[in-house]
Amino acid sequence: MGNEAKRGGNKAAIFVYGCEGLENMAFVSVALSLVTYFSGYMNFSLTKSVTTLTNFMGTTFLLTLLGGFISETYLSRFKTCLLFAFFELTTPLSVQIRGIVYSIFLLRTPTVP
Repeated sequence: MGNEAKRGGNKAAIFVYGCEGLENMAFVSVALSLVTYFSGYMNFSLTKSVTTLTNFMGTTFLLTLLGGFISETYLSRFKTCLLFAFFELTTPLSVQIRGIVYSIFLLRTPTVP
């Protein structure tokens, strides 16, 4: 009980809530942009775009259960945070590299008349 003053406190809680809020704002903005991307660049119909987005969001939310299971069963919370932070940081990098490769070779889906 005496060590609680040394651990986090209000400053850590504000930091965690701030990070969570920013992450949620980024997730929602990406989700909204995906409908435009699917319908504009991938030439999906509006219903297929929304269905694909719903599948993406459902998969994302279900993967949190897998992360929690891995954290509580096999790894410590700290190691799990480090592992998934690595994935969270490298995924946008891989998306940018893929976008650069596609723009260089002009690999776009054909437009539907």
